[in-house]
Amino acid sequence: MGTEEERRRRRVAVAGRVLGGFALILSALTPALGHADSFPPDVVGVLAGEGKAATELTFVGRSGQLHFADGETWKRQSVGGIASDVLGAVRSGKVVFAVARRAPLFRNSSAGWRATPLGNRGSASYAADGAVVMASLGRHLYQLDGGSWKRFATAARRVTAMYAATKGRVYVATTRGRLRRFDGKRATVIKNALPANDYVIRLLGRPGSALFGLSKTGTVLTVGASQATSIGFEGPLAGFEVHALGYGPKKAILAAGTIPADDGSASPVLARLDKAGATLLETLEPLNAADRITVVHTAADGRLVVATFCGMVLIRDTVCSLELRQVSVDVPSLASSTGPGHRPSRSGMRRRSRYFYSTYGALSGRYRMRAPRILVADDDAWILRMVT
Repeated sequence: MGTEEERRRRRVAVAGRVLGGFALILSALTPALGHADSFPPDVVGVLAGEGKAATELTFVGRSGQLHFADGETWKRQSVGGIASDVLGAVRSGKVVFAVARRAPLFRNSSAGWRATPLGNRGSASYAADGAVVMASLGRHLYQLDGGSWKRFATAARRVTAMYAATKGRVYVATTRGRLRRFDGKRATVIKNALPANDYVIRLLGRPGSALFGLSKTGTVLTVGASQATSIGFEGPLAGFEVHALGYGPKKAILAAGTIPADDGSASPVLARLDKAGATLLETLEPLNAADRITVVHTAADGRLVVATFCGMVLIRDTVCSLELRQVSVDVPSLASSTGPGHRPSRSGMRRRSRYFYSTYGALSGRYRMRAPRILVADDDAWILRMVT
């Protein structure tokens, strides 16, 4: 048992070992980073609801960072820090909402990011491509109506993806591979062949055309009114690993990902999806081994934007001109930043804790970047940029 003094000494010793280990981690991070205010962008999406041209888009990072267009680059004007698993963000008037998988809904205004919990709890999903922006918490579905979120329906299981064909007709994917079509009152079963340990994580379609789904294991589905069938990848798309789905020009639905190259590496490609299957469109700029395509988006000016998690941005221009641009990875000052979404922390320790996830990635070498190159595809030109 020991005396009270002995127990106190043991507690102090344990605390010392913990703090010492933390100090070793920090000391290891310092030389690896080189600059404490330089971190990768962790791009997960485009800020929805803005309708901007390709070079004026706002990119969203996985901790709520907002990267705003600044001349020939995008610069981070907020440090984020609201979560480590932000799924996306949408602008509604002067307010920006961010949805994270395991955190409350966040609202950004002139006062910065503030948690705005809804009436339910659970793992979240998010969809901004349909007739109305939607989010889910656990089994519960919400629709964004002006500046507020309104309850739409409740599913039988946890929701993993959704797509609003109209405000009143929503396709919903849940765990154990289930697919349903909701009208707000009842659900219609959509049969599919996904196993119980798989489920759809992305649904995307256009009014009057096919709806497509992407599962956790990479299966692509064509979703009909009562049945969903999987799409097989053959020929030049054999071994296609889909990273992201998005809208292409002329109402196309595009899939971006990688296929095995002859030298054993992964070659990034774009493919067009339709009811008959998938068609290879073109090969993209090579990626780092740890990088993934996270954005496929057609901007308001008709140009196609493809972006990666590590911040590489390709813009397809209809004019045959070549540009090579690079942005810095500097983070705004925590003490002086007045950019959207920034709220100064109350202590230095709390400020530093916001950088844990990006710091770990930088130390592990996960975000090492190659020198960018120009990619020219037939009569179109790709403009290569980097997001900070």
